[in-house]
Amino acid sequence: MNKTGAGDWKTPLGYYESAIAELERTREEFQTELQILKELQASHVNRKAEFQKEIQALKSEIQNYQGELETTKAEIQATNERYKNLVTEVTKAKKIAEDAYVKSKEAETTAKSANSEIESVKAGIEDGTIIAHKALMLQGKDDQHWMRFRELDTVNNHCFQVWETNDDTWHKISGLGVDYRKLEQLLAAGNWQEADEETFKKMLEVAGRQKEGCLKNEDIDKFFCEDIRTIDQLWVKYSNGHFGLSVQIHIYKSLGGAIQYDSKIWQDFGDRIGWRANNQWLWYRYINFSTAAPAGHLPARIWDDWGGGGVGSFYFLASKLLSCNI
Repeated sequence: MNKTGAGDWKTPLGYYESAIAELERTREEFQTELQILKELQASHVNRKAEFQKEIQALKSEIQNYQGELETTKAEIQATNERYKNLVTEVTKAKKIAEDAYVKSKEAETTAKSANSEIESVKAGIEDGTIIAHKALMLQGKDDQHWMRFRELDTVNNHCFQVWETNDDTWHKISGLGVDYRKLEQLLAAGNWQEADEETFKKMLEVAGRQKEGCLKNEDIDKFFCEDIRTIDQLWVKYSNGHFGLSVQIHIYKSLGGAIQYDSKIWQDFGDRIGWRANNQWLWYRYINFSTAAPAGHLPARIWDDWGGGGVGSFYFLASKLLSCNI
C-alpha cells in the first residue's frame, strides 16, 4: 500500500486504509487481551485444583481430629469409670479396715477379759473357792438329789464341805465363804435398817473392799450372781415380796430401764420407789426403814456411793443385776 500524505486520509482510500490500520491494531489488542484471558483462565484452573487439594487435605485432617477426639472421649469415659470403681473400692477397703479395727479392739477386750477370767480361776483354784462355787452351782440345779459334798484341794490342802440339804445352810454361806446368817437373822426380826447396813457390809466383803469401805464401778464385775441372788432371796422372803433387789429391778424394767443408762428412766425409778423427793435424790439418813415405805425402797445403802449424790447415785449396780437376771 502506498503511503499518502497527511491529507490523503480524507480521500476514500485514506479512510479505508485508516480503518484497516485501526482494525489491525484493535485485533492485536484483542489477541493480547485474549492471551491474557487464557493465561488467567489457566491460572484460575490451577488455583482451583490447588484449592480443592487443600480443601481435601483439610477434610482429612478434620476427620483425623474427629477420630482422635472420639478416642479421647472414650479414654476419658473409661478413666472416669476406673476412677468411680477406684473410689468404690477405696470406700469398701476403708469400711473393711474400720470393721477390722473395731473387731481387733473387741478381740483385744475379749482377750483381756479372758486373761482376767483365767487369773480369777487360777486364784480360785489356789484358795479353794472354785470348788465351793461349783458345788453350789450343782446343788442349785439338782437340790433333791444333792448329796453331801466333800472335796479336797490337793494343791493347798483346803477342805470345803457343803452341808446336808435339809440343813438349809448352803444358801446362807456363798462359794466365796461369805456368811449371810446374820443378815437373815436381822431380816427375820424386821430390823430393816441394820439389815440394810449388813447387806452393804456383805457386798463390800464379796468385792474385797472392806478396808476401803466403799464400792466403785469396777467392783461390780467381782460380784458372783449367786451372792446377789442369796441377798435378794433373803430380802424378798422376810419382807413378803415388798423389798429386795429383784423387786427393784422389776420396777426399773417396767419403766423401760435397760443396761444402758437413761437419766430420765432412772429418775422415774427413784420417784417410784421413794428415793427422791421434790426432784432431789434423798440422803441415806432420810430413808424409810419400815414396811410403810414404797415397794422396792430397800435395800438402799448399796445404791449410795457416799460421794454427794445421795441414794441412787451408784446406779451402775443395775447393769449387774440385769446381767444376772435377778
